[in-house]
Amino acid sequence: MGASGPGNSPPLEAWSCGYCGKSDSFCAQGLTTHSLTVHDYQLMLNRGWVRSGKYLYKATMPVTCCPTYPMRCHVLDFQASRSQRQVLKRMRKYLTMEGTSGKPAAEVSSEPQTLSRCEEGAGEGRGELELNQTGNHFPLDPTQPWPGECESYGNVLERRLIVGVLLGWERGGGDDTDSSIQARHKTRAAQPTSPARVSPAPARACPPPRAPRPRPSHTESFEQLMSGSTEPAQQRLEVKLLKLCPPSPELQTSFRESYNVYKRYQMHVHKDTEEMASEAEYRRFFCSTPLLGEEPVDGPDTGYGSFIEQFLLDGKIIALGLLDILPEGINSQYLCYDPAYSFLSLGVYSALREIALTQRLHKKAPRMKYYYLGPYVHSCIKVKYKLQYQPAELLCPVTGRWVFAEKCLSKLEESKYTRLYEREDADVVSGLSDEDLWFFRNFLDALSPSPSASLQTEEAMLVVSQEDLVSTHSSQGWWRQHSCLARFLSCCCVTCRRRETQS
Repeated sequence: MGASGPGNSPPLEAWSCGYCGKSDSFCAQGLTTHSLTVHDYQLMLNRGWVRSGKYLYKATMPVTCCPTYPMRCHVLDFQASRSQRQVLKRMRKYLTMEGTSGKPAAEVSSEPQTLSRCEEGAGEGRGELELNQTGNHFPLDPTQPWPGECESYGNVLERRLIVGVLLGWERGGGDDTDSSIQARHKTRAAQPTSPARVSPAPARACPPPRAPRPRPSHTESFEQLMSGSTEPAQQRLEVKLLKLCPPSPELQTSFRESYNVYKRYQMHVHKDTEEMASEAEYRRFFCSTPLLGEEPVDGPDTGYGSFIEQFLLDGKIIALGLLDILPEGINSQYLCYDPAYSFLSLGVYSALREIALTQRLHKKAPRMKYYYLGPYVHSCIKVKYKLQYQPAELLCPVTGRWVFAEKCLSKLEESKYTRLYEREDADVVSGLSDEDLWFFRNFLDALSPSPSASLQTEEAMLVVSQEDLVSTHSSQGWWRQHSCLARFLSCCCVTCRRRETQS
């Protein structure tokens, strides 16, 4: 598919927005593709295009109701957050049946799919006060001794004073004060004691100090967390990657079960009607792709293309993921799951598995180092969870440069559509159109250092051939002003023509 110039741009369309709910307010350019290489789609993905089945569209950012900013995570620098670690441990406990008493999925209480920063600490320290860093928790019951102390009246008095202040004397009815406690202590000490009370009582040994509770380990690497527990699993979780083009035979045999999972998810979670969650819609959105599968020698062992990711628990499909494996990483398209297993936070769990998969594939295909999270809409609360996958970048709609998300949030608070990349390339910016500027910066990215000179040249030639610079985007001949670049482009174009002739 060649680049589209001013005369053959895809038409502007408008439809109901899935983010704000307004009708005929989401404006985009769209086209239907029947055949597309993964390299072509990688370039389009880095320019803001989104795939829905065989239909590709790009939001018209200045005029659409909800501007969508493509988002990606650097998987090589990814560190799982506390809530994400909890999701992995919850899955581990469920598979080993720890804490579930062997209950089936339907009987286990549901938990929220994601935890906000405020909710991460909710429920901790309830009924006890954590005072040290060794894991010991001091009880708030004044009738119990402090760890490692002898049970003397003075200690009891001191303990009641401290705990009483902390609790506001709720347990004593609210009438005790420091002075009243001390007065009772003096009165009791002044009372005469009978001979019977003078007899020595058997000495009470100081209770041995309690062993410190083991604190959760945060030294485990993300790879170790994903590898699972060393304990024998009572339930077996299997994840299958089934290629869509050419279609894997297992897709046909498991079609009915997969569709039922999709239908239950759409109707229970998104409140779709049966018509909206029809089999035809499932085939269009989930089972069709224009991407041609490739298995190059120097590529990942999975190959490139579109895949359906099946999550099977003891042979039963409980979740389905749709993803594209591309030269620069994995593009997460969609996930649906059986609502009966929502307590396992399968949305978070599947994303962490796909990040781990990208890290593994990077070892053989070094260019694969990004996890694409799809469009980010700052005004939509439903997609704010994507900010939990750090470090993340957003694509600037003006310059086509990736910018770290943390630097963009303040700008997006001020305006829903804004330029994210601020730095200019002073030597080429003046007099360039947006299309020329976009191409030039992507061309510079292609010339960035890479493991091999041949790969670097191939990337640069790919940009030249796909964007069709000389014939379409350079009507003003701006690149001729830079002799070094002009000579390089001429060499690339000559090489491309030679290859076409030889083929």
